[in-house]
Amino acid sequence: MSGRGRVAATVRAIVMAAGVGGVLPPLQAAGPALEGEFAAGLWSSDRRLEDRSGIASARARLALDWQVGEGVSVRGEAWAAWGPERLDGRSWDAGLRRLLVAFDSVPCTPALGREEILWGRSDGLNPTDQVSPRNFLRLSPRDRDQRSGRGGLHLDCMLGEGRFQAHWLGEFHFNDVPLPLPPGVRFREDDADAGADIAMRYERRGQRLDWALSVLDGHDPYPTLAVRDVRPSGLLLGRDASPIRMLGGDAALAIGTAVLRAEVARTWQDGNGRAGSARRPSHTAVVAGAEWFVGDMATFSVQGFWKHLDGRGGTATVPARIQQAQGLLANEVDRNQHGLTLRYARPLWESRGDVEVFAVWSRPRDDWMLRARLERSLGDRSVLRIGADLFGGPADSYLGNLRDNCLAVAELGYAW
Repeated sequence: MSGRGRVAATVRAIVMAAGVGGVLPPLQAAGPALEGEFAAGLWSSDRRLEDRSGIASARARLALDWQVGEGVSVRGEAWAAWGPERLDGRSWDAGLRRLLVAFDSVPCTPALGREEILWGRSDGLNPTDQVSPRNFLRLSPRDRDQRSGRGGLHLDCMLGEGRFQAHWLGEFHFNDVPLPLPPGVRFREDDADAGADIAMRYERRGQRLDWALSVLDGHDPYPTLAVRDVRPSGLLLGRDASPIRMLGGDAALAIGTAVLRAEVARTWQDGNGRAGSARRPSHTAVVAGAEWFVGDMATFSVQGFWKHLDGRGGTATVPARIQQAQGLLANEVDRNQHGLTLRYARPLWESRGDVEVFAVWSRPRDDWMLRARLERSLGDRSVLRIGADLFGGPADSYLGNLRDNCLAVAELGYAW
């Protein structure tokens, strides 16, 4: 994303100056700090694979940072949205992205509540990022607004020059995704029947090399389609939460004005064989590439990716058209998939705005995606965002299936 290298360098400098190897002194009590944003936009289409046009949207965000007392802090973020971004057709929606009570005065900081858990160092494609859910239907030009946290118990420990994080997550939510349902099939948005997840990550940061190892024993955020009922009018589908185990790693190495990035994840699917559920293959995913500073503070990145699906285990228990829809939903269409990503970003108007273009091209089906964003500050608090999403390729490919989600957007935001 725009300015990613500069932001990472700044954050690293702050952390090192604070003494990453030790325990930070507890902060004194302070009044609650609030910030937020309201935005309204006009979209040429929605993100639900529907043939609609001229769609208005509105969203609001309110964030809280409160140092309650010595060593105790409360951090939270609430959101509300209006627009066609739910599968059940309801226009209004609201929720908590995060709400966390943290105890900062001990070497291993415990926290209780909902927290966002975002993993990975590759650019745009992060195979280790399988913990916090995402709403791909959300009408916002910023990917960050699609993410949500998960409730549970969180532990954050500084171990010498490294950092260890552990999460016990009793709350589970599916990714909200466009559903490519065949004719004669209806969908019921039922709740997930999932137990607790455990996620752990160890991270090291250096002057040139950052790396991390991640482990997840939990459930796949991408829903598994399951037949709930067979009626004369057609099939009724629901969602199952498939158990998974994931082992992954990521690294970033700075060499001059370039940053080399790599990320790998091995995911084992444990839910195959359930009667009435689509099959889910275990898989391995690798992303690697480089990012450069070019010209006047611009950045350019190129990455290659590869995804391999294991043999289709289990016995077919759903019709072929449902299994095909499952593959399109979770990007599990081809046994071997590979391709490239490109990103170009640069500040504009004396850093009062920026432009970003991100592209994905995938083989063997030659499907592709192109996303463009332009952001311009109109004052101290207002901002204009303009963007477009384009998808192409065969209808039976992962990105080509999203052609009905091609759109343009203009949004005006006001922050306080």
